[in-house]
Amino acid sequence: MRKLTTLAAVAVALAATASASADGTSTIGVYGCFVNGGHVTRPAGTQLVAVTGWAAKTRGLVEDFLQAQTTTLVVNGATPIDASGMYDEATTRDQGDWVSFVRVPTGVTLAPGESATLAFTLTVSHRLTDGEVFANGERGRPQFLGTGAITYSCTVTGV
Repeated sequence: MRKLTTLAAVAVALAATASASADGTSTIGVYGCFVNGGHVTRPAGTQLVAVTGWAAKTRGLVEDFLQAQTTTLVVNGATPIDASGMYDEATTRDQGDWVSFVRVPTGVTLAPGESATLAFTLTVSHRLTDGEVFANGERGRPQFLGTGAITYSCTVTGV
């Protein structure tokens, strides 16, 4: 199986800043955490919700991803949670592209100083593209994602 290529360029890098909501949960953009050092803090006493997503130029490219992907979340090395069917419907963003997110409640509520490790594994059945081209030099051509699996993880500590 070929290694997934250029995931950093095509996955949605969600902000890794603390965000506690009124419902007592804190979201963690696991990919965003991973690419920014692999560790974040969240308010103690809130339940952790792991989030990742996929953005592409068109709705069809996002739907192709949704059909091709298998996504699992492992919390603290426990049995994987199959999140493949938990992605929301593709929606358009202000940038004109499309995105779909998966939000997975972990069942974990941290005490101050306690940590949890969250690991998303993404596997795709065929080569995908995001179809996005940016004129500002960030990316000069669409990125491709090869078949195979990649895991990105984040350690979350309660504060």
